Formats: sequence, structure tokens, C-alpha cells
Amino acid sequence: MATDYQGKNVVVTGASSGIGAAIGLELARRGGRVILVARRADRLSQIAQQVTEGGGSATAVTCDISKESAIKDLVARVRDEFGQVHLLVNNAGRELVMPLQVTKPQAVRELLELNVVATAEITRQCLGLLKAGSAIVNMASVAGFKGGAALSLYGASKGAVIALTRSLAKELAPRRIRVNAVAPGIVRTEMAERMFARLNAEQVAQLEAAHPLGFGCPRDVALSVAFLGSDEAGWITGHVLVVDGGFSV
Repeated sequence: MATDYQGKNVVVTGASSGIGAAIGLELARRGGRVILVARRADRLSQIAQQVTEGGGSATAVTCDISKESAIKDLVARVRDEFGQVHLLVNNAGRELVMPLQVTKPQAVRELLELNVVATAEITRQCLGLLKAGSAIVNMASVAGFKGGAALSLYGASKGAVIALTRSLAKELAPRRIRVNAVAPGIVRTEMAERMFARLNAEQVAQLEAAHPLGFGCPRDVALSVAFLGSDEAGWITGHVLVVDGGFSV
């Protein structure tokens, strides 16, 4: 077993499925004490069980990070049980694939509330637990800098995450806290499958063909997060690592 994260406490949001679950499993495999955070308690416990069955350490915390009070309770629990956070992975988010002309303001507010506001708020509340040498990895998307039909608002939310990442990198550098982001292309997850359900087979094939290396899998992204959060990336901050199989080339 790799031990890049031996003795380190890692918080991963949106950890009950897809990319978040893969990140939790990978960091636990590398020796991290992983705090898995998500709304779905049943799915979260299944991921935690996979970690422990593999010899790793996982704590499942059911939390809706779109609620400020829930974040406060989460951070208090992490402080009481673990003392500090060595890596915060802000992975929780939602998609919105919809033309602007039929998008309602409430859908936009909910999207920004989770993808941007909650990411900033959990980071803010965790600042007291992040010490020199700690790291933050945010989940962006190639949609944050590459346009796409029906992706204007989702892209805007991820563009905000990229801007947040770069600014926080400068803001927290004096404290020796690194802040980076990963920007995936299309990865086969439940979120992607919901998008595919709105398309026909030819459209899905065209999307995959636009990725020279094909669609990714959750572990492709997890490996990139593991690198950016590790000591091997100790001189990297304010960077957005594109992991998209060549889609944005």
C-alpha cells in the first residue's frame, strides 16, 4: 500500500458516489484518514465500508453542505475528532445542462449555492484546521473555460471555482497552504449518465469522439487529486490541472 498520506486527515465532500467516492478510496489506499462527507447516508456508509474492508480508515459524516449550520457542525466534529485537516477536497457539486432561454432563476441560485457558495463556505470554516503544509483541491471542470451549448450556467459556476482557486492560492500562500483545482472532461459517473439520458446514441458517440482518449473514469480524476494534495506537489499552487482525455486540446 502506498503511504503518501500516512497519518494525514483528509476531508472529501460529495464522497458518496462517482468522482468523490473514487477520491476517498484512493486517498485511503494511500494511508490517509479519510472523512467522507455527503448527504446520502446509505451510500456514504457503503463507501466507508469499502475503505475499512481494504484496511483503510474512513469516517462517514452525513452533511448537506449547502446549509451553513450543517457545515459548522461538520467542522466542529472534525476539530473534535481529528484536530486538523491536511487536505480538503471540495468535490461536491451539481450539473445543469439546459439552454439559458428555458432556465429558471431558482435553478441558477441552487447551482451557484452548491458549486460556488458552499465550496467557499466550507473552505472558510475549515481555515482554522488547515495548518502550514496543508492543501485544498477544488473540483472545477473544462466547462469553466471551454464553452458548450446548454452549459452556460454550469460553466459559469465552474469558472467561478477556478477564479476562487487562483485568488485563494495567493491569499493563503503566506500561511503555506496550497490551493489547486482539477478540471475534468466528461467522466462516466451517475451525473454523466443523467446527461447522456437526454441525448441520443449518435450525440453521445460524438461527445466521446471529442475526447481523443475517450471518456474518463472516476479514478483518473482521483489520481490527479491525490497528486495535487500530496507533498510531491509542494511547490504547486493556483494551478488548474486539466484531466480531460484531450477534449480541450
